[in-house]
Amino acid sequence: MLKLEPDTRFHQICDIETMRRISAEHGSLHPDRMVMDAEREAELSGDVIVGRGAAIRSGGKWYRLTFQCRATPDRLTVVELNYRIGTAIPETRWEEIGLWR
Repeated sequence: MLKLEPDTRFHQICDIETMRRISAEHGSLHPDRMVMDAEREAELSGDVIVGRGAAIRSGGKWYRLTFQCRATPDRLTVVELNYRIGTAIPETRWEEIGLWR
């Protein structure tokens, strides 16, 4: 992770932690992919990323996701994470917003 540019590292640690927590907290969902900018670009401000148009993939389906992730200044540790899982994204929209099977 240290070889990554700080903003890229920040995105990666938030992706990984969000998917880990969803798997731990929602028995029916086990995400294997996350796209922060699926339906709307994520906003980065200081040590916080806010995603209001993210998506997670679980069991071959994509679901809408909103989240707020705060990390340490070195971008190595998530210190606060809030998320909300939304409805399934229809497969007819996947290609349009950059999602895949």
